[in-house]
Amino acid sequence: MKNKLDNLTPKLLGEIGVDTGMVWIGDPCNIGDAQELLHKFWSDKVSGSKMYKSFNYKHGSEGLGVCTTTKDGDGTFNVIGFFEHDSDTPSCVIIDFDEIFNDIIDK
Repeated sequence: MKNKLDNLTPKLLGEIGVDTGMVWIGDPCNIGDAQELLHKFWSDKVSGSKMYKSFNYKHGSEGLGVCTTTKDGDGTFNVIGFFEHDSDTPSCVIIDFDEIFNDIIDK
């Protein structure tokens, strides 16, 4: 079976710096709604647990965002977009916490 990634071209979009050992993935307009939730998640992380969590909006619907710890804590991590041959918009975006995609991207 052919993987959809086989038809996409990887491109380094940039890097993100991490000081807390975790990243937030979500709409930047919603970060204010998530601050209390993120503080609780960070407090749990400080206690030693590595994890990820999906957050819901205050009214209960899904999709506010996702927070995850990195593999090894703080650092700078590549953000890679995968593009169809005729598109300037990525089909998917990956944060590479372990340099897994270093051999397929041009830096």
